[in-house]
Amino acid sequence: MKWWNKINLNDIDIQYRDIAEEIGIENFIKIVEKFGGTSLYIPKLKTVYNDAIKKLIIEEYNGYNKKKLARKYEISERTVQSIVNENKYLEQLKLF
Repeated sequence: MKWWNKINLNDIDIQYRDIAEEIGIENFIKIVEKFGGTSLYIPKLKTVYNDAIKKLIIEEYNGYNKKKLARKYEISERTVQSIVNENKYLEQLKLF
């Protein structure tokens, strides 16, 4: 039996308890073992999947569905257009 199976949430300092409760004590211990003593920044979820959304927008964009994509991915139409324009620019650079 692993030693962390013998502890419960009340044994964990209150400032870390929410994390341990959310991911489980075993996973919390793994994070502490790997990153303990370092500063760990946890980005917002949107930052994590931002590149994936850009890829999906580029794949799904057909020239007429900017509004639909904006609603689907909860971003502005202007952002959809910026993503498409950036992709067009990068594709043009590949030609040289």
